[in-house]
Amino acid sequence: MIARLSHLSPSSRLLLAVALLIPGILLIALVIAVTSGLTLHADLSHAKSLAGAERDFATRSVSAREANAAFIHAASSGLATASLERRLAEILSGAGLVQRSMEVLPETARGQGPVIVSVEATGDVARLGRALYEIETGSPLLFVRSLDIRNDRSGEQVAADAPVDLAIRIVVEGHARLEPGQ
Repeated sequence: MIARLSHLSPSSRLLLAVALLIPGILLIALVIAVTSGLTLHADLSHAKSLAGAERDFATRSVSAREANAAFIHAASSGLATASLERRLAEILSGAGLVQRSMEVLPETARGQGPVIVSVEATGDVARLGRALYEIETGSPLLFVRSLDIRNDRSGEQVAADAPVDLAIRIVVEGHARLEPGQ
């Protein structure tokens, strides 16, 4: 491998080394935070929005069916909210997380627009990863606005290979498109 990289300039080698180290450092920080009882909080509300998704759709050729699948379709805002809650419950249970509570946040629009739900659950990192993957890649298009992860068992003696149950709070946003008569 070193022989193949020898043709790179010193600045390119440094850039490559930094690019390879950053994900590893972030993973180590996550493991330390989770195992030591620290709290990890990520506010992702501005990372991606429906406007960004609409720009993505506009810049590439997307069928009407694909664009339509991005929304929560329902006859009323209450039904759109119930649909999102049902979808999140399916994702959490499918990933193996134990749902503790779910609430609709007040920013949820009355009518078309954002539907925002906060979910509290418990589970280990692997299950959380599966749930986040499903939330971010499934249909309808959902966004993780914030994610809080806490190790409530900090200070307890736990076997090194035992899964650590984490207290998880995820705030998820979807967008409703109301279709009366549906």
